[in-house]
Amino acid sequence: MNRYSELLSKFYNRLASDAEKRELLQALVHPELFDEHIDEVWDKSFGQIPAAYDRRVLKALKEASYPKRTYLHTILHAAAAILLVVVASFALHAWHSNKALTKYADMEIRVARGQKSDLTLPDGTRVHLNACSELICGRNFNGRQREVELIGEAYFEVAKDEKSPFVVKVGDLEVEALGTAFNIQAYPDDGKVSTYLSRGRVRVSSPTQNLIMEKGDLALYSLQSGRLAKSYSGDDWFHTAWMQDELIFDNKPLDEIAKLLERYYNVEINIVDDDILKTNFSGTLKNENLFSILEGLQITSNVRWKIENSEITLYSGKKR
Repeated sequence: MNRYSELLSKFYNRLASDAEKRELLQALVHPELFDEHIDEVWDKSFGQIPAAYDRRVLKALKEASYPKRTYLHTILHAAAAILLVVVASFALHAWHSNKALTKYADMEIRVARGQKSDLTLPDGTRVHLNACSELICGRNFNGRQREVELIGEAYFEVAKDEKSPFVVKVGDLEVEALGTAFNIQAYPDDGKVSTYLSRGRVRVSSPTQNLIMEKGDLALYSLQSGRLAKSYSGDDWFHTAWMQDELIFDNKPLDEIAKLLERYYNVEINIVDDDILKTNFSGTLKNENLFSILEGLQITSNVRWKIENSEITLYSGKKR
């Protein structure tokens, strides 16, 4: 075991002397030295580091009374924030100052029907999660790698780090970026994954294809055929309006609208007549309540609706 690993191990097990604590602090001031040796000890306790660990570190810093204490306090407090999945402004500083301290156990963020969530990852990347979505961030998000998994829809504002590409995995599809902003819609029951690029540049990869996206591009990946295709959209608002509680329909069929309403309003919708299944609608709705939307569908088409046992049924207005 090298000296730095020995110091960390002794500190972790409460065996380090004051002189060894100061030596450990010296290593932390120079992360390029410490970074080479931390993995051995850290990995042994991966996923089991207690929340109290950061308090012991901060207490040791006070006892050591090292001149760089304020700087180190920031670094180690950031590590605590990451471990507790409470990401504050310290986290970005810690990520760039000492990537060795950014390992933590798997983190899963789930957003229920009718809800949305905004969060900031340890590297400073901002993520906006739509309803019925899940983001998984674990061992492959560790300072040297930035890999997350997505189910559902999210908008990513990626913090730039040229040495560590940011990768979003959706099944066997990968979207890789350095510093950019993009929206991914990947609900399993939609049968496709759409990626829209607001700014920057990304690479989208499937098992058989790779393509580079520029600003305004839209990539569609078919879950059934595995085909990946790119086109130009250029309409940021159309792909990101959901973050401002707007719903935009562009010749969208009723069955797709029903899925969207189920996610946004946490309801069950049943379409009982096939002749209205592919009825298409266009329009923009902002902060509308569900009943207003249903009334709008009824006024502008042959679609009728009723509620029974908390389930909404859509049916044809034609006589059966």
